[in-house]
Amino acid sequence: MLEPATDSPSWTLVWLAFGSGLLSLAALWRLIPWARRRGALDTAGHAGHVKVLREVPNIGGLAFAPLPLLALGLLALVPGLVLGGLPSGLLEHQDRILAGRTAAGAISLGGFLLLALGILDDRRALPASIKLFVQVLAAALAVFWGGSSVLEFAGPTISVVVSLLWIVAVTNAINFIDNMDGLAGGLGLIAAVAFGCAATFNSQWLVATLAAILGGGLLGFLRWNMAPAKVFMGDGGSLPTGFLLAVIAARTTWWDPAGEAGPAAGLVGLLVPLGALAIPLYDLVAVTCIRLREGRSPFAGDQRHLSHRLVQRGISGPKAVFALWLLAAIFAGLAIAVPRVAAEEAIWVASGMGLLLLGLLVVDLRGLSK
Repeated sequence: MLEPATDSPSWTLVWLAFGSGLLSLAALWRLIPWARRRGALDTAGHAGHVKVLREVPNIGGLAFAPLPLLALGLLALVPGLVLGGLPSGLLEHQDRILAGRTAAGAISLGGFLLLALGILDDRRALPASIKLFVQVLAAALAVFWGGSSVLEFAGPTISVVVSLLWIVAVTNAINFIDNMDGLAGGLGLIAAVAFGCAATFNSQWLVATLAAILGGGLLGFLRWNMAPAKVFMGDGGSLPTGFLLAVIAARTTWWDPAGEAGPAAGLVGLLVPLGALAIPLYDLVAVTCIRLREGRSPFAGDQRHLSHRLVQRGISGPKAVFALWLLAAIFAGLAIAVPRVAAEEAIWVASGMGLLLLGLLVVDLRGLSK
């Protein structure tokens, strides 16, 4: 009987995720009582965004967000230390990993900027203009120095503009949907697993490692964030999580431009990141449209998100969260299948994703019209 090769790159990712999860779990065991003593608790919101006040610490992001960012920073600054700790399963890929040092440093810096921004915003609400500026700055670091670009086949100008918009949009999408116990953490975990699997299939070990560390950290965080939550992610967690997911998606190759389908296959490849992040992106677009229609800023907080609308229709909060997790998992599963099947089959998979999204839209619009 053959035994599994536990030193293979794939098993290495599993152990990295496991270790990250344990660190996050243990860190929150100490951080939660510390935050209560310090009064680092969630607030009742602000004008136009009144929340149900619960004395829950909102420093959860401190337990998991720094883990992938520190890993990237160490790779950029002390690569020998990182490579020396690599298990045998990844040693053969060290040249490719080293080639990403500059990108790792830029992404790490951008992520830490958003982590600091979120921590400050959790303590005292910052103007939307300042938050947007820092988000664009972090996105620029990832795009210009971090090699995180999309639509490269469309030309450099379009690629840069769309890449910046993509990173800022996903950063805000995760931040916006962090509005119920377990919701943002679960959706982030599903996306991280999807991206990690896709990157592993393509032997893209740097982004696969990043996804594994982020996913493991989110899993450990969820132990404390499930209803009734003992800790919230806070902006210090949601902003870097959204940023990292956007960067992972942008740095992963979803198709082979030299293959039979040619560069046009990149259009199909777009379905993978869009599918893996379908629920947060749908919520971002929907709630932005609602706010603009009502003459309010897209950044004005409220309880008009998809999860809130489900609860208003009589579904309990935990059931609404589970329903959105399930939808996200279905979207992610279909998305992963797209680049791994023949072109004809990919069309059917894409059609299934489209019908699922259409069904969600119809159900949602019916709820809004009542």
